[in-house]
This record gives sequence, C-alpha cells and structure tokens, in this order.
Amino acid sequence: MSTLGQRLDLLFAAAHRLGDTPPSESDVAAAVTAAGGVPVTEQEVAALRNGATHADPALLTRVAAHFGCAPEYLIDGDADLEVQLRFQIAVRNAGVRHLSLRSLAERQDLSVADMRSWLTVLEQLPPH
Repeated sequence: MSTLGQRLDLLFAAAHRLGDTPPSESDVAAAVTAAGGVPVTEQEVAALRNGATHADPALLTRVAAHFGCAPEYLIDGDADLEVQLRFQIAVRNAGVRHLSLRSLAERQDLSVADMRSWLTVLEQLPPH
C-alpha cells in the first residue's frame, strides 16, 4: 500500500496538462484555503507530501475535494484509483489525445485490470 505522500504525489502529477507544470504546494494551499475558508499553509501541504503521520482527516477531506477525488483515497488508500491515476498520467505523458478500445462484444468501459495491463506499455513510451 502506498503512503499518504505517494498518494498526494500522484494527485499533483495528474493535476496538469501535458507541457504544463504541476501545481505547487503553495497553489494547492491557496485553493484549499479559498474553498474551505480555514487557512491551509504551504508548509502543511508539504508536510503531508513528505510523510506526515498524523494528518487531520478534515484537512485531507478538503485536499481531496480540491483534486476531485474521494477523501478515502487520501485517508485509507484505494489501489484502483491509484491505477486510474497512473494510467491517466501515462496516457497524458505519451501524448495520447483520444483513446478508443474496440471489441466485438457489447460496449464496455475500460476496467482497472485493463488499465493495469496497459500501464506497462504506456509507462515505457518516451515522453511526448
């Protein structure tokens, strides 16, 4: 299972377009403060990313809301969401603009298992 810092790093890495820079800890602190009214400092966000072991669940909930994910991902971890985030990052970094998966069977969405199997290929592609 990944650490809180690793889960946050994935959210930071997924939160930007190809060619843009990831948000800074200062950016996230300002956005979380603006959304929730309770001040959050850059140092608090940095502490979460650097292995804080006693994170306030209310703060984690607000940070998760900023990134558009369920608070449970930051609080307890979610292996499926981690795969989805890694897949999103790998697809973006490979410069994929559109992804179509075709099957003769009835239309199905891409499963986490499918994403996991594609990750090996995508993560080995050179950055676009």
